[in-house]
Amino acid sequence: MATRQKKAAAEGGDVLVIRQTKADAEAAINFDELSEQNIQALTAVMQTSAETMDMLVSKLTSLACHVTALEALLCEVIRISGVDLVKVNSLIRSRIQAVDGGPADSNVVIDIAASIASPAPRRTL
Repeated sequence: MATRQKKAAAEGGDVLVIRQTKADAEAAINFDELSEQNIQALTAVMQTSAETMDMLVSKLTSLACHVTALEALLCEVIRISGVDLVKVNSLIRSRIQAVDGGPADSNVVIDIAASIASPAPRRTL
């Protein structure tokens, strides 16, 4: 026993001797290895997630470009041929109700349609 342990034992005190067994050492190594493996796995998942987000943002940007192009073409077609917004609004309401299965707020879609059909310059959000 170490000197401090002998002194505590001589004074009638409790002596706590901690010995690290081979199994404890192996468990600590296994825990460290497991922690490292988990960190590596999380790093790989985060890298994959970042790549996926980049791809989704790219696709969303492409979709926005297509919508903008279609809106511009539609504005020109409407300017040349005209449009009956009452019929358009009625069609929008019936389609949204059919898809939603109940009363739905079609005001946003109607506002967008009116904005596209309007000869006034459009505001950007």
